[in-house]
Amino acid sequence: MDGGDLLHQNFTNLVSSALRHSVCEGFVVGADSGWQVRKRMRVSVESTDRSEFLLPDFLICHCADPHADRVGAADTALAGDVLSHAEQQDPQLRRTRYADLGIPWYWEVHLGRNALQISCVRAWALAVGGLLPGGAAPLHAANYIVAGEWTPTRAAGIAFGHPFPATVSWAEPTFRSLVTGNSPRRM
Repeated sequence: MDGGDLLHQNFTNLVSSALRHSVCEGFVVGADSGWQVRKRMRVSVESTDRSEFLLPDFLICHCADPHADRVGAADTALAGDVLSHAEQQDPQLRRTRYADLGIPWYWEVHLGRNALQISCVRAWALAVGGLLPGGAAPLHAANYIVAGEWTPTRAAGIAFGHPFPATVSWAEPTFRSLVTGNSPRRM
C-alpha cells in the first residue's frame, strides 16, 4: 500500500468515525435499528447481478446483518467519498452513478492540496425530474444538487439535518487532525 492509499484509508476511517459518533447522538443507529454507518461496503447496482457494485468510502445504510459485505441501493441513505487532487475519476461521474441508483444523499470530502487536511465537505441532495429552461431535458433523470458546504475557514464544523441530524465540530478530537493538517493517526 503506497502513502497515498494509506492517507486515503486514514481519512476514510476518521470521517466515518466522526460521522458515526455524530449520527448516533442524534438518531438511533446501530445493530438494533438496522441503520449503520459503514465504510467501504459494496452497494449493489442490480439486485440480480452481484458482480456489479459501487464502493463508496463511507455510507449510512439500513442493513439488518452487521456482517453483510453489501447492501442494496434502496437501503442506502447516504454514500460518500474522500477525494484528493490526485483522484483519477471525475467526481461528476461518481455523482451520476450514485444518482442513477437513487441514493438520496451523496457527500464529498475534499482533501487539501497537501492531502493532509480537509479543505471542504460538500453534501449533495438527489433531485429527480428537474425542469430546465426552454423545454430542454436533463441528460440524466436524477441529478445531485449542492445542499450544504462546510470549510474549516468558514464554519465551526459540519451541521446538517439530512438524512439524519449530524453535527461535527472541526475541533472534535477525531476531526482535529483532519483540519489542522497534522498527519492522521493510524487506525
